[in-house]
Amino acid sequence: MKTFFVLFFLLAVSSGAELLSPRDHHYQFGHKVLVKAMGQDDFLMTLEKKKKSFLKKLWKEAEQQARDGEKVSARGLDFKVFEEENDRKVVIVTLPEAEVTAEAIFVGGVFQKGELVNHVYTLEKGFERVVLGGWKDGRHFNFGAGPENGMEGFQNKMLEMTGKK
Repeated sequence: MKTFFVLFFLLAVSSGAELLSPRDHHYQFGHKVLVKAMGQDDFLMTLEKKKKSFLKKLWKEAEQQARDGEKVSARGLDFKVFEEENDRKVVIVTLPEAEVTAEAIFVGGVFQKGELVNHVYTLEKGFERVVLGGWKDGRHFNFGAGPENGMEGFQNKMLEMTGKK
């Protein structure tokens, strides 16, 4: 495995690819703070009631947890709730523009009667394509290449992954 990473690094450097780290504020929000919030029993109710002000509060919390102290603008932070059949809702949060690999473009989940079903999913910027990830019980999962057709593709993939499509 170590050989793979050394080889990958050498190929990336020789190809001119930039190996930038994700901005910590952005990463903390998309991979920690929002993931934790989405797992709470009252997440969906609170989001639907407080709307973007709730997300901005979480964004501020992620800013405080960022180790590098750099702030990232919340411009572009938004969400949509899609009504599905059988009392299911799909929540997709759009993050400020992902600039480097491992920053989330979308974070979402499928909710049944207000409770999260299975994982919190992420659609992340990859080296050459988007990557579908997920969080469950504090563990990160990589599901490989993600859907290329934006929010609709992400919504459909989450429904498929939860056995609901």
